[in-house]
Amino acid sequence: MATSKQRWYFSAHRTFLRHFMGHQHHHRTFLVTTFVVLAALLSWQYCGTRYAGWTPAKFWRLGLLIDTPGCQLAAHDPFDHSMQKRYYKDTWRNETLCQDPDDPVKFVRYDVPELNGPLLQRRYGVSAEDVHCQYSPLTRNLTAAIPDLNAVYGAPRPVVFGEPIPDEYILLWCNAGKKKLFGQHYFLPKRRNTKPLSREQIGVVVIGLDSVSRSNSFRQLPRTRQFMKERGAFEMLGYNKVGENTMPNVIPLLTGMSGDLVRTRYRRRNFDGLPHLMAVYKEKGFPTIYHDECPNSGVFVYVGGMGFREAPSDYYPYFGSIVPPALSPCAALKYFSDVVTLNKKMFAWLWLMNMTHEDINDAGYLDLPLESTLRSLAASGIMENNALLVMADHGARYGDYRLTDLGDYEDKLPVCLLALPQRFLHQYPEAAANLEVNQRRLVTSVRFARDVAGSVDAAPFPLATNRPGLEPISKGPTGENLRRRLYPAPVLRMRR
Repeated sequence: MATSKQRWYFSAHRTFLRHFMGHQHHHRTFLVTTFVVLAALLSWQYCGTRYAGWTPAKFWRLGLLIDTPGCQLAAHDPFDHSMQKRYYKDTWRNETLCQDPDDPVKFVRYDVPELNGPLLQRRYGVSAEDVHCQYSPLTRNLTAAIPDLNAVYGAPRPVVFGEPIPDEYILLWCNAGKKKLFGQHYFLPKRRNTKPLSREQIGVVVIGLDSVSRSNSFRQLPRTRQFMKERGAFEMLGYNKVGENTMPNVIPLLTGMSGDLVRTRYRRRNFDGLPHLMAVYKEKGFPTIYHDECPNSGVFVYVGGMGFREAPSDYYPYFGSIVPPALSPCAALKYFSDVVTLNKKMFAWLWLMNMTHEDINDAGYLDLPLESTLRSLAASGIMENNALLVMADHGARYGDYRLTDLGDYEDKLPVCLLALPQRFLHQYPEAAANLEVNQRRLVTSVRFARDVAGSVDAAPFPLATNRPGLEPISKGPTGENLRRRLYPAPVLRMRR
């Protein structure tokens, strides 16, 4: 469908031609034809400039992702030639991230340490018998103004190899005589004692990818997308960001409240009184984990946030910039996967940022590790007890690509994929039918939070009724529940 400017050009050309030919001599026909052709070429040139190298024929042929009375959203080719020529790289495909590191200390069964004798001999020239190791437990400093950014180390304790370490977060170091060999932080997950859960109840596992648009997920995360496709995932094609950066897009998903409201209400104080999904699920007996790969840039501490004084979840590895060994995203995926596997059914939140925030191509380094993690979870039966949500907060916000029309378009449309357990879909076929429809509706984090949490009486999703911000879903014509079709209010029209 032509734009209004193009239609105006063509209408003006036809009117001029009829007028000119009716009052001028026929020998000017050639000049008129030349004028019309040149004008048409100029109009095409304008369109090509406006859409950063896209040809109008290709633009129209791709059609619309969303076509409702309240929203029309153009479908763009993630591999458009203009993007591939200037911005797309896949050099990461020849590299492997998250290989098992050569670590002098390995942990089996999550928390049982073992010494790597051959590595000690090769790297340090000592035998395992000559090595003496200790560890200090690591806790959040509750006396600090921002406990999330401050850690306290306990008294040193001896490491007994082959025996479980009772503490969950530790700094472990080893000496040979008076010579210090190495020291590392380790996160050792422990199973939580929670209320018995019925088979009817399912958990939610969320893996967030900072700054990854839907289009960029095609380019950089093909393995992850293939896994989600195999799981029958629903893709929210119209999932739209509601704020500029991470906080205004994530806070509504966690709380049902706007980022501005939360920022105003909790200015210069901790977030302990904030209603959130971790508390809701914990109240219903689910173990919970909230984990940021970059704790000192987390949504509750970044740009003046005071974080939480009391941990909002059962697993809450917030100690400022302290992370386990090796690359941060690899350590985060490993710890998160261990926690989820250990508990089987829970509310689990992981936010990855290091490899995705700065460069649109670096997300590709995460594709294989992320796919491997998801397949490992599936092999453990996690997908039959939990909904899996792979999503982002927005698209790329930095770099030259963001200044193009395609970059502007992608920034507004983060990736959002939801895979539900097959038994849930069999038990609630209307949910699957409505999600099929909702895939092509405008969806925001506020609405999607309520979709995932469900209605008050929906057995699989235990949403509390007495918490402000997590109120039940309205029964009006714009119902936003998994069990009802979602008809978006006419609030946004994107012109692309």
